[in-house]
Amino acid sequence: MIANKILETKLINQYDKIYSIFAQDNVLKLNLNNDNIIQGLIQDAKGNNVNSTYKKEILTPYGTLSNGDYITHTYISNGVEKSINYICESEVDKEIGCEKFFLLQCPLSINIFDWNYSDIKTYPISLKNNTASLAIKESAIMITNNSSFEIIIKYDENTRSFVQGDNIINGVKHSLISRVLIDKMPFNRVGANHLINKGILVINIENGMPDQNYDNLDLQVADYWKHYIEPIDYNKLIDDEMLKYEVNANVPKTRLSNEIIIDIVKKLKYGQTANESVNVVVSEVGTNNLLTLNDGVVRLTSQLPFESEINTTTATLTFSAGGVSKTLLVNVTIEKQDIVITDEDIVIAEMPKYEITAFIGKDVIAGENISSLILKLKDGQIANPEVDTYISYVDTDNLLTLTGRVATLTDIIPATATDNETVANISFVKGEVLRTLSVFVTIEKQDEQSAPDLTITEDNGYEDLPIGETNTYTINTTDYVTWSITNVNGALTLDTTAGSNKCSVTCANATKHINKQETLTATVNGFNYTFIVLIVGLI
Repeated sequence: MIANKILETKLINQYDKIYSIFAQDNVLKLNLNNDNIIQGLIQDAKGNNVNSTYKKEILTPYGTLSNGDYITHTYISNGVEKSINYICESEVDKEIGCEKFFLLQCPLSINIFDWNYSDIKTYPISLKNNTASLAIKESAIMITNNSSFEIIIKYDENTRSFVQGDNIINGVKHSLISRVLIDKMPFNRVGANHLINKGILVINIENGMPDQNYDNLDLQVADYWKHYIEPIDYNKLIDDEMLKYEVNANVPKTRLSNEIIIDIVKKLKYGQTANESVNVVVSEVGTNNLLTLNDGVVRLTSQLPFESEINTTTATLTFSAGGVSKTLLVNVTIEKQDIVITDEDIVIAEMPKYEITAFIGKDVIAGENISSLILKLKDGQIANPEVDTYISYVDTDNLLTLTGRVATLTDIIPATATDNETVANISFVKGEVLRTLSVFVTIEKQDEQSAPDLTITEDNGYEDLPIGETNTYTINTTDYVTWSITNVNGALTLDTTAGSNKCSVTCANATKHINKQETLTATVNGFNYTFIVLIVGLI
């Protein structure tokens, strides 16, 4: 690569000019990992603007380092292998094919708990801004009593416990770290700041008092016995849990297509109780399509006919806890049906799952979709997706309307109605087989209401109707009105627009009815209102 070649040339040139003091077999390890060897060159920091705290700088290819990374420089001096830890404090420069970071030497380290409060993690630290007695020599840094200074450390999920008291690591809540031991001396955390530079945590500490009840001087961990948790052998925990589960499963022939069968596949042995600290999921099923797995839910793909050649498969249970995962293979046998199952058998078996009566409450409004009230499974039943099931017919009494496969309520049923029962048919189809089931539907009537106070009036104030004349009538409502009139010998003609609250009545010229009374009726919302029409005139 061009960038690597440029870097190689640059390193060789700088090495030859300035850094011949370092042997060519120097080794740079990243983040205390013996297997993570990186390419780079450590050199003295130069420049008038360089803080005296900075000891070195490192030149590496792009993307090798981030703020807070640790560099372990291992070299041979007078035939003896030596190592120095540094922390990348900040990026200071980018050049062609490489980048430069300032390094702070980390002469000491602190120990804190790992996520499980039993294992210990070691973090090298750099000392900065000492306000007491801090002696810096070429080969040693001495901490004395009454010291108060800052330490610089890598900021990650573990050291976040110096910043907040509810730090969650792998599901375990960690308290605020308020004390540390440095070279067996106790120090109190005064404050912490992780916002100065990404990846870097600056901790203000001051000299503290030892706590013989809780500090562990051997492990160099402050408040060790206050937080220590006996380590859990997660391998044994999972092994013990796996022994509780059946490794053979049998799916009875009564289980339906697409039915959930996780209770069969993931099954505890008799008398066993699951340990809630171990997560158990179905992570895989066999590839022969007898079982279907989706988000940990196992379903029987379909019932197996008597003539099926394959009826065995597998399911894999995954047990996990504390970062450890193990699998258990379960052998699954699916019972075949007793006889060859035809499409007709499947359809006939599907029909009894559905209700044959339906009730539509009075709160359902006209035009509302009531398909789900008619096409309704009985409690506990599961539809077979192999059968096409739909509403195919509604009675011609106009109480229900069917458009395609959607049934709607044609209109609400008033309290005075005499008919509120009807019929709908459900069709079941598979292949060439069609069967139909009738559902008896009851529509709840609306609550009975008292008749509104309405009156029919003659528009011109006449109560009689002369021969050959026309009178107009009005009822005082905006609701839908149906007009009718008694007309024994056909002398009268009724004229109105559908639903109108007005009408007219005409008496024929040739009528022989004199002083004859007929009844004009207006029907509104099931209630009838009448007006007496008196025919008058000469024979």
